[in-house]
Amino acid sequence: MAPPRFTECAFNGNVALVTLIFPDNQIMKKEDIDAMGRELVKLIDVGAHEMVVNFENIEYMSSAAIAKFIRIQRRISDRGGKLVLCQIPPQIYEVFEITRFHHLFKIVATQADALREF
Repeated sequence: MAPPRFTECAFNGNVALVTLIFPDNQIMKKEDIDAMGRELVKLIDVGAHEMVVNFENIEYMSSAAIAKFIRIQRRISDRGGKLVLCQIPPQIYEVFEITRFHHLFKIVATQADALREF
């Protein structure tokens, strides 16, 4: 049996549109966060240096998941690319604010807004 996937990806031109898909709409378990990170790194390593990550299906997220997104952000930036986060529910945005990491990311309301960033 194949391992579970935590991302779905489509492309709009050169921009990877990643939607997060987690059991129970929560990004909490270390092994799931690591697996999501590996999926995103694979995309980056094959050339997806312009990326939108859509949080529309996520209700809860740990600070460990934010740390993973910081590493993804650095990896994309090191390759001259850009990461934009969108459709972040208020309760998750609050985690970004509490940790003061919201300043590290470009965060917009909708996927359409995110695409306009490229």
